[in-house]
Amino acid sequence: MAKRRRRNTSPYARYGYPTEAELRREAASLANASLPSISGIRRQYAQAQGDVGGFTRSLVDLLRQQGEAAKGTYADASAQQKAITDTATARLSALAPGYEGAGAAAGAIGDSAASALNARGAAAGDFAQAQPGIAGNRGALLATGLTNAQIDALKARADAYRGAFAQSNQQVHAQALAEAQGAASLSLQQQGLALQRQAQAFQESQALAGTAKDTAAARKAMRANAYDFSERAATGQIGLPNPDYNPADKSSPKMIPFTPLQAYQHMIGQGIPKRIALSALKQFYSTQEMRQLMAALYTPPKPSGGVAGLSHGAGLPAYTGSDLSGGYQTPDYGDLTGLRLTR
Repeated sequence: MAKRRRRNTSPYARYGYPTEAELRREAASLANASLPSISGIRRQYAQAQGDVGGFTRSLVDLLRQQGEAAKGTYADASAQQKAITDTATARLSALAPGYEGAGAAAGAIGDSAASALNARGAAAGDFAQAQPGIAGNRGALLATGLTNAQIDALKARADAYRGAFAQSNQQVHAQALAEAQGAASLSLQQQGLALQRQAQAFQESQALAGTAKDTAAARKAMRANAYDFSERAATGQIGLPNPDYNPADKSSPKMIPFTPLQAYQHMIGQGIPKRIALSALKQFYSTQEMRQLMAALYTPPKPSGGVAGLSHGAGLPAYTGSDLSGGYQTPDYGDLTGLRLTR
């Protein structure tokens, strides 16, 4: 069964923000690049173990050959001693009567020398026979030490990887967020330019007294763009970057959605007529939010000026209607782009 790909739920997904799995893969790649590779560590110790094993085998073979040579040396010496003893005994026995004792003495001396040679030969053989085993054990000890050193190196590498991954993971998340926010800002600017062009086209069509068909088409395109912008603003698809965003906190929002007032001011600033802007916002924001927006737009400030609210160039009559269907009557205030928030 094919593994389902997890959906990218980031609000910046449409602006190229990667999925969490893609970010983790990139962080892992950066962390691995900053450390020795596992295969490299294993090759290094495998080569050292091979060198130790080859040297140990060569040394064991050499010691075995030397042991055989030592046995041969003592065997030849014993044979020569026996030949000397036999010759001396025979010559003394062949002399005149009375030298038999001398021959026996010579034979005893030769036997003693032969016995000494045999004893030394046996000791030398035992020593030579033990040397290959000693060398083999020493080589095995060195190989075990290399194996333990490899395990320690791999553990140290794993510990270093965890720290490197945490750092690179934070880095790639911050970089991806910055790139996505830049793309979102550029998209918003492009959309603003599109709104400006459409508003300009609409105004030009009115100024030039274009045909009713052209004017209706321009108004229709402007209305469609205003509705699209209002829907995206109300559903949180676009908004302002959150200056307090914390990548380590999953509940921290990356973007602050537009309020109805901010969305209205943005469209007015792009030249959208206020009636089209309000009609578009009404379709996607709640009745309560629209009432608050209308109260903010049409409630004049107090004469003292000490209450926070919207600052108008001149006093505006309060909006008292409760029906947002479009049937309320409001005076023409002209361009509302001069509205601004005051503290």
